Amino acid sequence: MPVCALTGEMGPFVKAHLIPRALSYPSPKGQPLYQVGNGSRPTKRWTSWYDEALVTASGEKILADLDDWLIRFLRQHKLVWSGWQDGLQRLPNTYFDAGPDENWRGVRIVDCGEPDLLGRAILSIVWRTGASSIPDMVDVQFKHSMKRRIRSMVLGKTPVDFNLIPITFVQITTKGEIHNHTPVRMRRVLEHGNPQSAEILRYYFDGLVIHAFPFKKRFSPQNFGGLMLNGSGKIGVVGVSYETSFQKEILDDAVMLSMARHPNAKPFRG
Repeated sequence: MPVCALTGEMGPFVKAHLIPRALSYPSPKGQPLYQVGNGSRPTKRWTSWYDEALVTASGEKILADLDDWLIRFLRQHKLVWSGWQDGLQRLPNTYFDAGPDENWRGVRIVDCGEPDLLGRAILSIVWRTGASSIPDMVDVQFKHSMKRRIRSMVLGKTPVDFNLIPITFVQITTKGEIHNHTPVRMRRVLEHGNPQSAEILRYYFDGLVIHAFPFKKRFSPQNFGGLMLNGSGKIGVVGVSYETSFQKEILDDAVMLSMARHPNAKPFRG
């Protein structure tokens, strides 16, 4: 009998979405999602990434409840494109402290009354992508000891340790192409003007980029200029336009590489 990787309970496996399904949607509605990456041939998908051998119904219920809360929170605070009013293409300047120009919009402070719950919800995505064995998640694996610690936080057995696994947010403040992007492992500098860097897992969905740091070193808020999720309930979110975002750059690069290697594939953006 299968054993749930999250709860440890026995029972049949159920389908578990690795990225919340409501935040990984096709445009226009009813059309397939297109997946591209690492020079692979473009392929159609009718739903976002899921694992059919990860959790049982008891584990999926926990993940689904966290996803539902996260989706409501992100949309309520207009942190994702699907939370914007119909027709809105650019988040107004009033949401941000003054940035240096129209492309780097500055920082907005979001009030979160339940930072532990937000941390659990984000870490549940980190845990399931790291615990999954599907090929698309092979690059985002990390130590089993860290997976166990994250799993305990997701289950609420231990408090969220914000300094152990920092979480930072970048919001894309102008609407670009609706697309999905596989989580990736990469390096980033911790703070603007500070050469110190660290490995991260980078997640993108629906106009929001989340960086998580499940590798090695324990950090402090000072490493990030204060811009990391913490227990205060105040979240600093960096805003950048889609036109100059790293997200657009890596999407363009992925599409160009895929089409170069597979010139007979149907051209697409997605």
